[in-house]
Amino acid sequence: MTVTPASLIARYPEWTTVNTNFPTVVTEAISIGEDSVDEAVLGGRYDEAVMLSACSWLYAHPYSRDTHKPSNDTENPYRAQLDALLRQKGSAWRTVWSSGDFGGYT
Repeated sequence: MTVTPASLIARYPEWTTVNTNFPTVVTEAISIGEDSVDEAVLGGRYDEAVMLSACSWLYAHPYSRDTHKPSNDTENPYRAQLDALLRQKGSAWRTVWSSGDFGGYT
């Protein structure tokens, strides 16, 4: 499954207002989420990780901060859940390299 704004909102309805008022912000959050996690490592939990990463980004975004982020600097709950998932899957300690990272010398 690919994460879409509709699937993100279905799982995390707290972002409905942001998606209604600023749909490109939600689309960008999903794109950032896709770029920040590795499907090969996460397997069947990839979409969940993309959503958590997108929500983490949205949590701190100015368009959603006023309605969703507490005025104090409490921990980002989505980031905490994503970090727990990444630790569980082992990606927090793994770096994936490609031959291009070494100028083709591998």
